[in-house]
Amino acid sequence: MVVFSRGVEDSRVEEGLRLVAAMLGMDQPPAVVFMDEGLGILTEGALEDPLTREYLTTASDMAGLYAIDATSVEVDPGLDVTPLTIDELAKMMEECKAVVAY
Repeated sequence: MVVFSRGVEDSRVEEGLRLVAAMLGMDQPPAVVFMDEGLGILTEGALEDPLTREYLTTASDMAGLYAIDATSVEVDPGLDVTPLTIDELAKMMEECKAVVAY
């Protein structure tokens, strides 16, 4: 899953994080990559809804998160975020059965 959108005013990001939580519950850990405006979701206090925040922290704890150009934001220290290059993202996407973007 690639998250491009900031998510605060976009319910699709909440739906995407809900999908991630469901996949984790079915032992199908997804790769969740944040880039562009989506990096804002990784900052402390970015998600006001407690359930959406729980989806994000659960994904972080169980599968880890990835970010392209994570140095451009101050990532919440409570999240497990691995930096990723665009070339590494392309290789990850080649190995996936499906890729969704929000």
